[in-house]
Amino acid sequence: MTGIAGVIYPNVFHSQSFMDTILETLAHKVSSVPDDLLRDAYTYRSVTLGVTGGQVVTNPTKTLIAVIDGQIYNDIELRKELVALGYSFSTDFPAELIINAFDAWGENFADKLDGDFTAALFDRHHQTVYIFRDRVGVKPLYWYYDQDLFIFGSQLKALLATGVVPQTPAKDSLALYLGLGYIPQDMTPIQNVNKLLPAHYLKFTLGKGMTIHPYWSFSEKFLTSSTDSLSNIQGKLDRLLKTSIQKRIVPETHVGCFISGGIGSASIASYVRDEKPFVELPSFTVGFKGQNEADVMAATGFAERLNLDQNVGMITPKTYLDDFVNMIWHLDEPISDPTITATWNLARLSSCQVRYVFSGMGSDELVAGHSRYSIAEQESAFQHGLDTTKQLFVRYLMLPLYQMFSPQAAFNYLKHARSNLWQVGYIKSSSIFTPDQLNQAAPSLKGLFSPDFFIHKFHNLTEIKSRVSSFIYLDFKTRLPDLYIAQYERLTAAHGLDWRAPFLDRDIIELLASFPEPSDLKEKDTASILKGMFSHIFQDELLNRPKKTRKNFLSSWVMDAGLVEIFQLLQTGALVESGIIDEVWILSVTCTPEQCEKYFRNLWSLLVLEVWFRLFINFPVTAECPNLTLKELLTKT
Repeated sequence: MTGIAGVIYPNVFHSQSFMDTILETLAHKVSSVPDDLLRDAYTYRSVTLGVTGGQVVTNPTKTLIAVIDGQIYNDIELRKELVALGYSFSTDFPAELIINAFDAWGENFADKLDGDFTAALFDRHHQTVYIFRDRVGVKPLYWYYDQDLFIFGSQLKALLATGVVPQTPAKDSLALYLGLGYIPQDMTPIQNVNKLLPAHYLKFTLGKGMTIHPYWSFSEKFLTSSTDSLSNIQGKLDRLLKTSIQKRIVPETHVGCFISGGIGSASIASYVRDEKPFVELPSFTVGFKGQNEADVMAATGFAERLNLDQNVGMITPKTYLDDFVNMIWHLDEPISDPTITATWNLARLSSCQVRYVFSGMGSDELVAGHSRYSIAEQESAFQHGLDTTKQLFVRYLMLPLYQMFSPQAAFNYLKHARSNLWQVGYIKSSSIFTPDQLNQAAPSLKGLFSPDFFIHKFHNLTEIKSRVSSFIYLDFKTRLPDLYIAQYERLTAAHGLDWRAPFLDRDIIELLASFPEPSDLKEKDTASILKGMFSHIFQDELLNRPKKTRKNFLSSWVMDAGLVEIFQLLQTGALVESGIIDEVWILSVTCTPEQCEKYFRNLWSLLVLEVWFRLFINFPVTAECPNLTLKELLTKT
């Protein structure tokens, strides 16, 4: 994979170098993809920057050094602007653009960039290293600082492979993973390792330490309500999507499209087809045999309407766990999504034909396309009213009593009193383990997962007045980057693909963030903006086919996929041995096939965590994934 890394050693005499190990780990892909990535590094005294799949770039005086992973889509416009300011360019490397932009506009230059990227820059004159992450969080970036050593890289495993970052699990992160199904925001599963937040940069000055700053705010855009009519918004979106596609298509290259069966991916495929009207354009869909044929048929219907060369792969119970260890190793973090196997197979299928692939990622969050936003899948307005009344009762009647007789209880209540109850209910409705279930299954993590506390800590934007808007805001900040984008970016990169998501364009995000959503949403009204734009192209039965969130999706496969035996291996696994999971509880939920099916979502999340734990905690992390089957790994001592 491509990636960047950097190390700031304790002092100039520190001779041990970790960069070779880091770059070797970053470059690793699946065995079917050749390891042909360029590796480059630059060292000045105690600072080393490195990159795979690119080159280190310096200015003529070597006072500014930069590396970048990813793409800048407004590169041409920024270069013209910089040339007008007197800057010159000797290469087309995006890292040279980073250097000149920093020199011209200072450390907030990242706000001018539209792209999917992480970047690092060393300002020798001011003895300062900067690292930047794109505004949505498409590209990952991890960092570790122990007061003696600062180290960062595009992959968590690259930091661990150095041997200097302790392989200690972060219990608060594991609790959030078991509750949410992913690890959100700046948290990671490794203690003292953090992710750089999207739309932020970290500034490390030698001898002084580090600070972290935002350069763009989704919240500000989200709280600005547009007064445009629906037709005007659709017209603007149409123009922006065309431009976004044009910026992301590499000339004279063969591209393809992921089609899922939804309007988001189909709309992107339509725009790509418009850009390439006379060439063979492949599309790719992966389904689960006997489970979601309706989605596959819809995807095929969209592909036929657009005259795409549709390629379909079907996962069966017998192939469901193929490459499972490899999948988790490339994910870097545990992600409890039973459909990650589809993402893996989708990447493998498309990598046989193309290098660049487009998808509709982000559309459901930006145009309210998820069925889980609808009133049919969320608590009723009546229940929300009861919860709000209860909150007001406690705040204005009970709180004075708390303050008189139990100041600590009053303080604890005040920490959560202003949480958005819509969002709290939304988190509860989609939790893998509820707080009570987590207390039973993992007593050592007791009290570390609370939907109310999570909302208060990360997303307490009280100005949101719409139920649907509160769900969209929460998903855009957490589930989108940390669950969906993370698996697509990492699993496509593992297969040598360059994955592009035009809906994540800055201008599109800012346009749709300001579009006021209704308080309640009916199933037929999901993604209404896009449905209206494409009603003249796609049949009504494709645009308005019923979709429901499948909470027990694939649970019926526990017997045919061999999951009963695999789940029962968790009884003596690393999570039980380490005291994270209670032995009595795991025995009770894996004792029969019926119990395994009943607790499928819980057990699947534990299986992912068990495999991750063995790969990243129990054994030393190396540059290559262990060549083991799932059963071999789970029985390895």
